[in-house]
Order: sequence, then structure tokens, then C-alpha cells
Amino acid sequence: MNTSLLLFITILILALSSVNFIFLNDSFEIMIQDNNNDIILASTNDTFTESEPRIPSSALDEKDTSIIPNTETSLEAETLQSNRSFIENVIKSKIGENKSSSFSNNNSALSQFYQLRNNYLSQWETLSFQPKFDSFINENSTHEVVGYGIYTERNSNIFNPDEQISLYLEPIGFKHKPIIESKGNKLYLTNITTIITMQDDKGNEVPSIEDIKNYDLISHNKITELFLPIDIDLISPLPAGNYTITYTLIDNISKENFDLQKNITIS
Repeated sequence: MNTSLLLFITILILALSSVNFIFLNDSFEIMIQDNNNDIILASTNDTFTESEPRIPSSALDEKDTSIIPNTETSLEAETLQSNRSFIENVIKSKIGENKSSSFSNNNSALSQFYQLRNNYLSQWETLSFQPKFDSFINENSTHEVVGYGIYTERNSNIFNPDEQISLYLEPIGFKHKPIIESKGNKLYLTNITTIITMQDDKGNEVPSIEDIKNYDLISHNKITELFLPIDIDLISPLPAGNYTITYTLIDNISKENFDLQKNITIS
């Protein structure tokens, strides 16, 4: 083989190697792009064409895991949505509002409020100590009574022999005693005692029922919206029958008292 032919074959081999390297390099770059940009390629007869994305079967079976709001949260969202336009109007009305005029109006409204409250407290002093509202509430629900008028009313006065008897009571006409705390601030004391007794339908007293509870409340203002959750824990199960519970409440400041009687059935 002459030298010219050998040189020609060598140059041809080098040329083919370069073309193959470039092709493989381009293919590598395409596959990198596939990993980074989710471009999926398929090879047919040494020609690369774009194919449909390969979706894992597990993804097709995946269930919706979005958080579903509970009823309370959903209700809050609906309430907020229904008041959206009103809230937006309030926000818009505050833009550019004359603050000095607003404060003046607020002071005037507060003055009227205190005048009305003072008149209300003056009338309160003339009230006798008495019950305004009372209701049996569900067993063990006194811990849910966290505010005035917040309770779950029991729809029956029939109890099991060993069931707790819980009463929600709102008294009115109790009085307030001014006291001075250690820092010199003026506070008001409300002090009420309850005595609980029970009788059967023959008038016989149930001896294990008598209970005394004391309520001491100290506040910065004279409170009038007062609630008392009163529980009766039976020491021993009661025989089936009809009973009358007497709640005696004493206002230790005015020295007034009243009796509240509730009929129950043990079944």
C-alpha cells in the first residue's frame, strides 16, 4: 500500500471519528436538557423525535390531598365573604378621614354611653336580688360556660341515678362593695353564696345533697351581667322518683337572698 493511500485512509478515519463525537455530544446535551426542562425524547432509526410525557401510573392514582376546612372555619369564611363589600367600604371611608373630627365624635359618643350607664346603675341599685334566668345544662358542660349567655341548654329534667346535675343561673340586683387594692386602685367586690338542698316527693330531705358554694368576684367596674354555673355531684346514686332541688342564693353585700326551686325526676 503506497504512502498516499495510507495517508488518505488515516484522514478519513479521523474525520469520521470527529463527526461521531459531535453527534454524541449533541445527544448528551439534549438529554441534559431533558433532565432540566422535562423535555422527553424518543429515538427511532437514529432520529430523535419529541414524544408524549411519561406520567407515572402512581400519579394517575393519586388522590386529592387538599385540606378541607371544617364546618366552623367554612362558616367563618362564608361570613367574611358575605361582609366583604361592607368591610371594603369601611376601609375606603377611613382613607383621608379627618382624624380630629373622628376623635371628637368618639368622645361625644363615649360621654353619652357613660351617662346612660350611670343611669342604668342607678336603677340597678333599686332592684331586689332575684333570678333573671335559669336552666339545666348538659352534664359536664360547665367547663364550656365561658361567658354570659354561653351555655348548652338541657332539654329534659330527667336524670340518671348517678348523673351530675348542672344549673346555669343569671342573678340580678346584687350589689357591689368598693375596695382599694394594694396599688391604690379602686375595685368592686361581688360576693354570693349558694346553699343547695334536695327533698323527695314526700318532703323528706336528702341528707347527702346539702352543698355550699361561694363566689367572690373582683372587677374594675361594677358588673351586672353575671352567670353562675352550679353543679351537684351525687355522693351516692339516688333511688328512682321525683325530687325538688332548692337553690338558696345569698348576696353577702346587701344581705338579701332568694330561693330557686327546680323539680327533677330520677329514672
